[in-house]
Amino acid sequence: MSVYSLKVIKGPDSGAVLTISEPKIYLIGRTRQADFQLSTADPFISRRHFLVEFTGRECICKNLSLKNPIQINGIVRSKIALKDGDIIEVGYTHIRFHKDTSNDISEIRLRNCK
Repeated sequence: MSVYSLKVIKGPDSGAVLTISEPKIYLIGRTRQADFQLSTADPFISRRHFLVEFTGRECICKNLSLKNPIQINGIVRSKIALKDGDIIEVGYTHIRFHKDTSNDISEIRLRNCK
């Protein structure tokens, strides 16, 4: 199974990382209940700003904020399947989505066959 991550690359929480490794819905926002809690220093981030649903095969990003929509690679989106390298923009905060292929089962099998 793949492992993904969200890394803040710009904004008050720069450097913060969320590892996504098990199928579930991850909440991102300012609330303490968030799986990836972002700082209140960015006034344009909602308590429950967006979700990333890991289905086991892909990650789907879904906007929850009516006032401050998310942008993926500069385009406003309400729901989208994320791709490696996508930039999620929420307020002044930019978050890079990354797929770590080193843990893919298919790659491990290929490496063991050599």
